[in-house]
Amino acid sequence: MSLIPKMCGPMASVPLRWVVLAAILVPISASATAQSTEPDCQCAGVLSLVDAADAAVAELFEARAAGIIRSGSDQVELVGKYRALIDFNPDPPPSDPFEHAALGELNFLTFRPREADLLFAALLDRDDLIGRLAWQRAMQIRRQAFERPDEVRTMMRDYQARFAPNEADMFGVTQQVVGFAGGHFASGETDEAIDLIVDHITATPATAPFRAFSIYRFFPEEIAASGRESEVKSVLASKLVTLRSLRRDWDIQSRNADEELALRASAPEWYWTQQRVAPGQTLRAARVEQLDQLIEQLSDYVE
Repeated sequence: MSLIPKMCGPMASVPLRWVVLAAILVPISASATAQSTEPDCQCAGVLSLVDAADAAVAELFEARAAGIIRSGSDQVELVGKYRALIDFNPDPPPSDPFEHAALGELNFLTFRPREADLLFAALLDRDDLIGRLAWQRAMQIRRQAFERPDEVRTMMRDYQARFAPNEADMFGVTQQVVGFAGGHFASGETDEAIDLIVDHITATPATAPFRAFSIYRFFPEEIAASGRESEVKSVLASKLVTLRSLRRDWDIQSRNADEELALRASAPEWYWTQQRVAPGQTLRAARVEQLDQLIEQLSDYVE
């Protein structure tokens, strides 16, 4: 069954295949904001904000996995098609947190940092998954689009004090660590970059396949040339031991169906797509697959 009852304009040829594939969203940059364009379609109100975000993120992940999305402008064009199907400027903003976050995400994905930041800022007092996402998006926008690194460093500390690592959120502050480490490497501050990476891996508990344990894959050449690759491998080897133990524990432990349903209901579908959890898949099943992949990758790297 098609999600959209009536197509028009550029949406007429857009396939809505709800396939979840691994991808990393194109980050917001100051230059990319100028690429935003208005879609030529007058169909606002066809979709709810949550349905639009669900469809846009699903198609974006599929397109990136297929190599179709190669630039920020490609991403804006794809997500912008869904923008034409919603009321993009509700006044007042949505009171429902899922709708509010969806509007923020659609702004984020179409490189409207000011609008997205205002929307996510209103969600920063939440302690749930929507709150975590709001903090992560606000940090990304303020570091990369607004160029306020000191503020983001403070936010990273506040985030870690506020939110304990959770199986339902694989990212935490890792994207910001990647950004700051990349800046250090680019500036020739190799030791600062390695310190940041090692500290982040060390501070992350091996209770799920968190993205922190894959951070070395962003900088393979830089780490290899740093003279401290053995240090990075050592801390990852220690985590690998615990992750293997966790995998054995997960073989004999499971959550009941009610717990899984409650988890899925705590965030919209587009959130789970970004978490690499497929429609109809339990969170634990997705994490088991990701944990197996992580263990294999770390084994190849450190052993």
